[in-house]
Amino acid sequence: YASENQHFLYTLGAHAAFQLFGESAFSLRLPAVIFGVLSIWAVYLLGRSLSGAKEALITAALLACSYHHIWFSQNARGYTGLLFWTLLSSWLFVRGLRQSRPRTWAGYAVSAALGVYTHITMLFVIAGQFLIYAAELYRRRRDAWPNRYAGLLLGFTGAGLLTFQLHA
Repeated sequence: YASENQHFLYTLGAHAAFQLFGESAFSLRLPAVIFGVLSIWAVYLLGRSLSGAKEALITAALLACSYHHIWFSQNARGYTGLLFWTLLSSWLFVRGLRQSRPRTWAGYAVSAALGVYTHITMLFVIAGQFLIYAAELYRRRRDAWPNRYAGLLLGFTGAGLLTFQLHA
């Protein structure tokens, strides 16, 4: 490549599709389709956790019918993967803030790292989530909050370590 604009996880998915189905436009675009469909599920999960089932279903239906989402879901690039990992990490982030379970934060770390491995601009999403986490730490500084630093240690530090490993 002439530039640093590779979508590493997408490339691995396309390679796997080539191995399974042979070299074709279908195989090349298959990872984008899979991530596009998974994004509809992920937006439903996020919407349900933020507002309710009715709103989440409407949001998922709007995404499923969105011209740009359909276009990116057939484009042989990692943008639907970026969308999926953004939505999934955001859902896990919200759950982590509410429940503070170490397992949720570990899932967040994996989804955030895979998001960065798909497209480097995922770092902006993680930075935004970190700012919200830091504000929440400050806001709830006097509250009883079990596993208060699980997000910092398992979530954000874990995401950083996994990202470095994936890019090594």
